[in-house]
Amino acid sequence: MLGRSKGSFSNSPSLPHARPPFFPFPLPQTDYWKGTLKPTGTLDFYFDAVTATIDQVKAEFPSRKIHLVAHSIGGWVARAYVGEVADPQDVQKRFASLTTLGSPNYPPPSGEGFFSNLDQTRGLLEYVNSNFPGSFHKGMKYVSVGGIGTEGRLGWGLEENVAFISYLPLCGRGGGRGDGIIPEEIAFLEGAVRVEVEAKHSGFIPTVGPSIKIPGYVWYGTPGVLEQWLVHLPERRR
Repeated sequence: MLGRSKGSFSNSPSLPHARPPFFPFPLPQTDYWKGTLKPTGTLDFYFDAVTATIDQVKAEFPSRKIHLVAHSIGGWVARAYVGEVADPQDVQKRFASLTTLGSPNYPPPSGEGFFSNLDQTRGLLEYVNSNFPGSFHKGMKYVSVGGIGTEGRLGWGLEENVAFISYLPLCGRGGGRGDGIIPEEIAFLEGAVRVEVEAKHSGFIPTVGPSIKIPGYVWYGTPGVLEQWLVHLPERRR
């Protein structure tokens, strides 16, 4: 989602949810198996969609600042985009902030151990953190929003068990708090405004068609939670 400064977020443009009909890069490539993938060349289909949406906003509101808001893996994809692909003039003058919602902002524990081999990004997140660590672009405000309402525990309820299984490969331990998918240890970027909320990772189930809303689930976009992080987005005049 991209928000315009001094305006409502209710009608902010977002990236299209359509998924590519095939995996956008060949799995057998050496960098994939070595865990040394780089964003450019791997995430171009995401980057093209971001560029198209930003161009749309710039054309419609040529004098407005732009807030970048990204959920889940979109957080570090947005960081890669700002660092490698975005127009430097936009980064310096147009982008007011980058907000990540329930994003895994750090890779699994490094080294040769078991968990380092479970990096689902195959080196992409390690690359992003090595090249664009923390609140890298000083002209932008960074806001990290993380859910803390679900504790990972085996042998308890379904949500606690799912949380434990999800947290374990992401940060090396299954216990602790998080949003049920992303543990708090990896949700908050160094140097960013830290916003802790009582929220689940998502309030919907993604499908190849329209997403299916989960009744009763409070997530980052639910009214009451939404306002807790929107208040941190800077309102800047041109």
